[in-house]
Amino acid sequence: MEMLEEHRCFGRLAATLATRLQYLKLPDDVQYLSPTTS
Repeated sequence: MEMLEEHRCFGRLAATLATRLQYLKLPDDVQYLSPTTS
């Protein structure tokens, strides 16, 4: 059971990292989302 819990946490981290990587791959979209990067 404990291993399943760890797997779930890892899945969440992987999802967040994947979204961050997508933002890095799309700098144009990031500029629209975060105007502070002007």
